[in-house]
Parts: sequence; structure tokens; C-alpha cells
Amino acid sequence: MKNSESIKIEANKTMLLLMLTGSIGFVTIGIWILSNTILNKQLETSLLLYFFGTICIIFFGIISISISNKLLSNKNGILIDKDGIHDFSSGVSAGLILWEDILGYTIQGVAKESFLAIKVKNPEFYINRKSNFISRIAMKANHKFYKTPIHIPARTIKCDLIELKKYIDHYYISYKNKRY
Repeated sequence: MKNSESIKIEANKTMLLLMLTGSIGFVTIGIWILSNTILNKQLETSLLLYFFGTICIIFFGIISISISNKLLSNKNGILIDKDGIHDFSSGVSAGLILWEDILGYTIQGVAKESFLAIKVKNPEFYINRKSNFISRIAMKANHKFYKTPIHIPARTIKCDLIELKKYIDHYYISYKNKRY
């Protein structure tokens, strides 16, 4: 593998489609709860249901839009080149992560979900450049619990995380040794 070449890893559109279906399902549930709450008019129980239905619609609506944008995009899930890692793998993707910002990376997992956590010098920079409020909250939560805001989930790319880590290792070591 030459360092002048870039490595392109496709997004897993099948998984994104399943996630979109689930998100739309939750929006539908929110609409159903909200409409039944309004029709029911029992104030003591309706306020909590009204709030829950509204949150479902807003939260999963934003997620649905984000996933739809990923599905319609022609961008790869991940692009690795001499500049760094271009992460477009999820709704909370980091964009370009420069080699000079990367302190390290590890494969981690929670329950049955695995992801590549990328530790960076200035996590606040990556959090604050997200324009989507929910993405910023998710990145802050990632940073709080895993000490880094940047995670590449295994399920959203068509590449095994061990293989992805090998690709990144190759470029990261080259960067550290200044072979570009």
C-alpha cells in the first residue's frame, strides 16, 4: 500500500436503512402518542405523554433526517489519506480528523456494539464544529464516558474494525515517521 493512495471504506447502507426504518417507527409512535393524548384530554396523565410524544417526534425526526442524508450521500463512510481520517460513518461523524490531532485509537465495545474510539488533542474543537445540537450532545456524552468524542461504529461501515485499525496504523505510523 502506497501512502499516496487513499483508502475508501463504504458506508453500510443496509444498516443505515434499518436504522432509518426504526427512527421513522419511533416518530410514528410519537405522533400516535401525541394525537391520542390530545384527543384523550385527561390533563393529569396527558402532560407526561404529551411531553414523551413530542420528544419522540423531535429526537427521532432529527435522527431520521440525518440518516436520510447519509443514505442519499455519495460520500464514503471512511476515507483515509495523507491528511488524516475523513469520518462520514454516522450521524455523529467527525469529518476530517487530522493526523496531527490524533493521540491514539482503540477498538472498544458496549453491550454488542463495537466501535473505534479515536482520542484527539482538542476534543472540544470536534464537538463544537457540529452544527446539529443532538450530535453535539452525543459527542459530549461520548467524551464524558469514553474520554473521546470520536467513535466510528462497526455497524455503519463495510469494514471490520480490526482491518480498519490496520489501515489507520499504516498511515498513522507513516505520519509519525514523516514519510509523506
